[in-house]
Order: sequence, then structure tokens, then C-alpha cells
Amino acid sequence: MNYKNNLKYFKSNDKHFYVGVGILALGALCFFFALIGAYFLPYHEITSVLIALVGAVVAFLPRSLRSNENDIDEIIAEKTRGYEKITAENAGVEHMLSDKITSVTVGDYVYDGEGIICRKGKDDGKCRTTVYTASALVFTNAAIYIAQKTFSLIDDTETETETQFLYEELDAVRAEEEIVYIMGARVKKVFIIFASDREDAMRIPVGHGMNAESFCDDINHQISEIKK
Repeated sequence: MNYKNNLKYFKSNDKHFYVGVGILALGALCFFFALIGAYFLPYHEITSVLIALVGAVVAFLPRSLRSNENDIDEIIAEKTRGYEKITAENAGVEHMLSDKITSVTVGDYVYDGEGIICRKGKDDGKCRTTVYTASALVFTNAAIYIAQKTFSLIDDTETETETQFLYEELDAVRAEEEIVYIMGARVKKVFIIFASDREDAMRIPVGHGMNAESFCDDINHQISEIKK
């Protein structure tokens, strides 16, 4: 992971891009005038091309020297790929997995906290931050094993915790949404909440890429079956 280039992504903006595109358009316009015989610059054709080249450098060079949105997404995919399988192996339950609920890895960006930087994607409008939390949920017929790691995209900071819930210890699992406004964008945060002894024992961020309510229904069904 190139932390330096990632930091450039989060701290930069795209003002240079719009300025550079403007200069590039000006150079192209001047060259067009040269084609129709309207000369008003010294060495008009060469000067027009040089203006356009300067614009292209201003617009695109800074972006090539930093990470982009796809790079950030690929880093997260690589850091979380197969996390549920690793968790199952570490817990020694890889041969005891439930055939009713599929083990998964879920996660989302952390939007609040000291030193966190948020950047809205130029191409997709998605708000990404410098910290991400991934949770592996491993299901057996008797228990849920959860490993959760929070890692930085701009340095080597990483923490990991492990938790186990027996189905019989849980009251219920529910999905909950929270809306926050960051950089003028409306961001929906989705959590899966494990309740035990009538209190929220754990909140897991899952983003909005899964059907959290249906997922919770499956877990609650298993809880009910165990408690019968």
C-alpha cells in the first residue's frame, strides 16, 4: 500500500484539473483560429500547441502522482478478501460452518474520529475516508464468531478484536440506519446490532451494499430455533 499517494488523494482537490482543462481548451481554440487563417499570436500554431500541452500537464499530471478512487477501492478489497475464511480458521471452526447462514465480510468507512480525512469522489460522488472497518461474521450451528479490524489508508495503524456470541445468549439482531452529512453529501450508514440482556452488545457497520434486514432475519430465525 502506498500511504504517501493515498494521503495525496485525500488531501488534494481537483481545482488544478478544471484550471488545466480551461487552459487546454484555450490552446485548442487558438489552434482552431490558426486553421481558419486568423493569426494573433507569435508563432501562432506552435504557441497554441504549447498552451494546450501546458493545460494537459496542469490537468492530468497531479492526478497521475496520487492514488485514485479505484486504487482506494482495490486496497480495501485486498485487505478484506477472504477475511471470514481466515477468521473461521483462527477460531478452529472451518469444518463446523452453518449451512443456513453464509459467513460474510462486511464493512464501511469510519466517518468520525480524530485525524480522519474525508474526500468525495470526483467520478462516483462517494465519500471515502482515511479509516475503514471490516468485520468478518462466521456462523456455526451454535455460535457467531466475529473478527473486526480497523485500518488506516494513510499509515500502518491497524487494530483487531475478536468476539463470540452463542445464539442462546442473544436476544435479537437488528439492522439500523443512520444518516450523516459530510462535505455536502448525504451518506447512509447501516449497522447490524447484536442485543444481549436487553442491551446493545455490538454494532457492526455494513455499509449499504447488502440487504441487512434480510440478513438479520436469518440470524434471528436461528436464534429462535436454538432457544426452542
